[in-house]
Amino acid sequence: MEPFHAPPWERGRPGRKTRTWERARLARQCVVCFLICTGALLAVSWTSDLRMWAAASTPQGVRSATAVEAQTVAYPSGPATIDAYLARPSAPGRSARLPAVLVIHDELGLNDAVRETARLFATEGFMALAPDLVSRLSGRSPAAPSEADRRRSPVAALPPAQTVQDVGAAFAFLQGDAGVDAGSIAIVGIGWGGWRAFKLAEQAPTLYRAVVFYGTTSDDSQLHRIRTPILGHYAEYDFETTAQVLATKRRLGGRFTYFIYPDMDRGFLGGGGGAIDYVALIRGRAPEDAGAARADQRGDARLAAAVKLAWERTLAFFRAQLG
Repeated sequence: MEPFHAPPWERGRPGRKTRTWERARLARQCVVCFLICTGALLAVSWTSDLRMWAAASTPQGVRSATAVEAQTVAYPSGPATIDAYLARPSAPGRSARLPAVLVIHDELGLNDAVRETARLFATEGFMALAPDLVSRLSGRSPAAPSEADRRRSPVAALPPAQTVQDVGAAFAFLQGDAGVDAGSIAIVGIGWGGWRAFKLAEQAPTLYRAVVFYGTTSDDSQLHRIRTPILGHYAEYDFETTAQVLATKRRLGGRFTYFIYPDMDRGFLGGGGGAIDYVALIRGRAPEDAGAARADQRGDARLAAAVKLAWERTLAFFRAQLG
């Protein structure tokens, strides 16, 4: 019986197979080293690209921390007087007139979040006017509210036609401001305010731009009168409102551009229950803690991405033809 002989690479003496195995082992080590080095370089490059993207995606006004002047003003609307929050850059530069934005609040009324939105536009170089449409009711002597009244939103007592008139009066107020470029006045309507933005576009042919955040489309026969370019932001899970998008596009054609944000619900940029601190997300800071609902939002990267993208698209839309 022939004795068993281990192959050369197992006997410890060099041979052809030993050298072949050594070359294969070295080749594998070289490949591993190459992959590690390449991965490290890609990681550095990817991190650099992320930083560049973050810098580019941060609104310019927020980066530069433009100083803002803000005050409460009043403007006439028929026999009534409407309060409003006015924000503007404190140092606009030279004597140039500013583009302006009307910010129409949602069903929660003019709250701190809407005021902060006006300030955000001011940091971007716009004069921003946020009317308090509920202020029209301040002169009344309301009866003691019932439990049902307490659950109603602040705007529930406002006649729709009256709110349209008050938004039109705010537009006229900006047109008469010597510091405003009358040909560059836009409107942003959030939720409940979105329908008012559509209505102003019907009635004011000189309106520069309109942006609607999940706002109901006007369903009257005047929609065809709109000549103003309109940008709509809609949430995937806001089924009732988002279902109107295709019909609106069919009626307005190229004057209407819209985006539907996946996995988002109504109110992702303000409105609804007011639980989302969208201003903090735009400014790039963590929202303040205000309960479990907001705590859940803080960790949602998709929400932050949707808010920032909608904000950047809005600014780009407003600046499309501004010199």
